[in-house]
Amino acid sequence: MKADELEVLVNATDGHKEKQCQPFLDMAVPFLLPRTPEKVLTFGREEPNRAGSCDFIVSALYGSGANEERHAYIWEVKSPQTMIFEEDDSKERLRPTKGLVKAETQLGYYVEELRHSPSFRLKYGLGVYSEVIAAGIVIGRSDRACAPINGLTPDDQKAREQTALQIRRKLFYQAAGITLLTWNDLVRWIRFREK
Repeated sequence: MKADELEVLVNATDGHKEKQCQPFLDMAVPFLLPRTPEKVLTFGREEPNRAGSCDFIVSALYGSGANEERHAYIWEVKSPQTMIFEEDDSKERLRPTKGLVKAETQLGYYVEELRHSPSFRLKYGLGVYSEVIAAGIVIGRSDRACAPINGLTPDDQKAREQTALQIRRKLFYQAAGITLLTWNDLVRWIRFREK
């Protein structure tokens, strides 16, 4: 089962497993789209551009004829071993790690770069009016979004992590149409599809 293979990589403690996990994104293409398309045009990993190398892209066709829309969705990926949050100076808050801030920064630059690339538009089946959209970030694990914090019980730590995730999703990502997923979300989705 592919979900079990991915879960082993997600739970690994012997280094970062981003590159080994990336091929599993191919299995999750429907999960990585905001709505069901008429057709997935193409998808790819490690798309080079002047700002770097975009981790995962899916282009899709919606509607037909005069109502046809084509969009490309850009995903930035960090390893399951990358922490999402770290303890803030106040000891009551969690702040994004450098890994999450780096993913956010890369996502923005890649989308901006690819919006203006004729060769990218051709490769991914996009027209002049097609949108290149910042879809989201896949990072870390939902059961360990932050390193253990001294003095907190596991339940208190989990509550603090959930609060930090909810705040970030509600205040920043929802407004921008960006999804923040953990690798556990992909494991669950692939497992559901394999049943």
